[in-house]
Amino acid sequence: METEKQNGGGGKMKFKPIKGNQSVIPLEANDGTYNAKIVKVEVASTNDQYPMLKISEKLVAAEDDENKEYVGNKLRGMLTFYPDGHENARFARQNLADFCNGLEIDTDLIPEEINDEKDFDPFIEAIMNREHEVYVKLKTKDGNTNVNVNYRAPRAQGSDGGGSTAADPDPEPRAKAKAVKDADEGKAGKPKKAK
Repeated sequence: METEKQNGGGGKMKFKPIKGNQSVIPLEANDGTYNAKIVKVEVASTNDQYPMLKISEKLVAAEDDENKEYVGNKLRGMLTFYPDGHENARFARQNLADFCNGLEIDTDLIPEEINDEKDFDPFIEAIMNREHEVYVKLKTKDGNTNVNVNYRAPRAQGSDGGGSTAADPDPEPRAKAKAVKDADEGKAGKPKKAK
């Protein structure tokens, strides 16, 4: 049954009756690992006007049976882009690398110089309608629960208490980065060459 109601403009508005506690905000997903399909990518900007991609993804499968109820829901992740030397550049570039590794595409699809929305076209074309694993982590702050989408597997606790990740099986890039940093800070001679 549809209900008609006078709106402020004098016309009639039609809508379906609903029932549900409007003060309860349903979660899009629970903690866990999902397969997601990229369904929409929007070019936007951060609060400080740097480029950003908002990535809408539809959950197509859940690793855990208890999370199957969330399959079909949409989540939003994001990739941000900062110039060399920016305080957020390291985190943003690691996030991009994790995202690209999951899709088995090269980060070189993002040009070194981004001046316009069109600079993202090859990257967007390469990721649209692709499926990959996403890792959801719920975070609660001040009574509000947010769904965080991550592109790197959560760290697993090993028997030595150290963390390891399935998404980062090759420690060589980290070793090279540390050697370069140490050399820049005068802690080492020359960075070691990658094998």
